[in-house]
Amino acid sequence: MKLVLLRRTQDGEVNSRTHLLSNSAQNVPSPARNQKSKHGEQEQYSLFGSGRGPSPDEFVVVKSSRGFYERKNKKIEKCYLVDLRKKRGQVLVINMNTFDPKAKVSPRPGSERDVLKLKRLFEELNFIVTVECNLNEKELKDVIYLFSQNEKHREYSCCFVFLFSHGAPMHSGSIDGQWGIVCRDGNKIDVEKDVINKFSNQEAQHLIGKPRFIIINACRGGSPDYANMPKRQIGQRVSAGYLPYRSVADMAIVKSSVPGYASLRNPSRGAWFIEELCEVFRSNACNQDVLTLFDLTDKALSRRIGPEGQVQTLEVTKRGMNKKLFLYPGL
Repeated sequence: MKLVLLRRTQDGEVNSRTHLLSNSAQNVPSPARNQKSKHGEQEQYSLFGSGRGPSPDEFVVVKSSRGFYERKNKKIEKCYLVDLRKKRGQVLVINMNTFDPKAKVSPRPGSERDVLKLKRLFEELNFIVTVECNLNEKELKDVIYLFSQNEKHREYSCCFVFLFSHGAPMHSGSIDGQWGIVCRDGNKIDVEKDVINKFSNQEAQHLIGKPRFIIINACRGGSPDYANMPKRQIGQRVSAGYLPYRSVADMAIVKSSVPGYASLRNPSRGAWFIEELCEVFRSNACNQDVLTLFDLTDKALSRRIGPEGQVQTLEVTKRGMNKKLFLYPGL
């Protein structure tokens, strides 16, 4: 075990830092136990084991078989069609890991590792990956809108959007519905209005009938969740031929934590959620659909626990997604 600093930031994200790493490498001073930082957040210490899974350079995605593809892709009533002659789709990864000084928001060390792992994973899965980092409010809104309107979506089978930052309430007293994402300039965008709604059938007509996944890795509260367990265990109806037009369909929203709780991240390895997601997709996308992969990711998260009992729960919301999407890696 290595001694790790858990740092709860002003914006709610719990930051874990290996004590054995040099401070110069992290470029952040090491505070004393229970000392409040200049932004008022409480410093906490804990023990974490090293994370699991391969490094970005070691990713080898398990491949599907042609027979598996032929069996699944014929079931058009149950599965989304995937054209193997083309890329599977486009992926947008947006990461906020540094912020303007005037924003008075703490950096998010380790998130750059999440980006590297996701980029390698989805390139191996035959996607086109676009990465954007450290955007202000206007830039972030523009990037999301332009991606949602990209005509290339017509050619492909699906799309993924990953958004990583601090989470913060849009208004005083907000629990979750008005929980926002912090931009580089310290301003916030509303996840529902400024992100999710841009991928509705009304807004993103190139994606009608195609599955789209919006994945948010950000806190939805200021405190980590704790396991409820003994202390001694801690640290271990129309016709089938006609479907009505719906404003929202074929969409899944994945959030790294549940309302009121923080997301956990290690500055040297990245977010718990992204580390588990990459390993699950790498190992299981060959024979499991995407929603099942998120279920498996949450199952893997359920096995992780900090020495003080810190745990994390994934939330997946389906909006009119009634079929399965298989990615068929290697085909």
